[in-house]
Amino acid sequence: MQRALELARKGVALASPNPTVGCVIVRDGEIVGEGFHQYEWRDHAEIVALKSAKEKASGAVLYVTLEPCSHQGRTGPCTEAIIAAGVARVVAAIEDPNPVSSGRGFERLRQAGIEVLAGICEGEARRLNEGFACWIRTKKPFVTLKSALTLDGQLALPEGGRNGRRKSVRRSGAE
Repeated sequence: MQRALELARKGVALASPNPTVGCVIVRDGEIVGEGFHQYEWRDHAEIVALKSAKEKASGAVLYVTLEPCSHQGRTGPCTEAIIAAGVARVVAAIEDPNPVSSGRGFERLRQAGIEVLAGICEGEARRLNEGFACWIRTKKPFVTLKSALTLDGQLALPEGGRNGRRKSVRRSGAE
């Protein structure tokens, strides 16, 4: 799963508006295929990994950072490709936060006789997809603010000019 997470990180800011996903296929202790999702109109991570594994995917374990999709969108359902490839087991980090998919991918795989294990490295996978999960659930962007503060919690000095410098005040001799 760690390798799948590494691959997913390569897709950060490239997969939007889709989630950041990495996938690794292992057979007999050897990585036979891997991939990550890059762009909205391209193959999902599972499909990239299945294409690189070819026939070696049959009987293999597929590690993926997000539940495989089971619905038709711009691409076909990943679950159907996984089933067709003969994958024996799917290990996923998290369930898809998208209500259209959530839990349905796992259910479809189980119906096809594929063993499914979820929740491996869950925290790290959730952090990778905070922005996607926020957007898909609330239709609001995930915003992070970073600012510098003074010791007393201020953003700038009172009467501050540019860069927080105090303006100099000229005083006349008649004070």
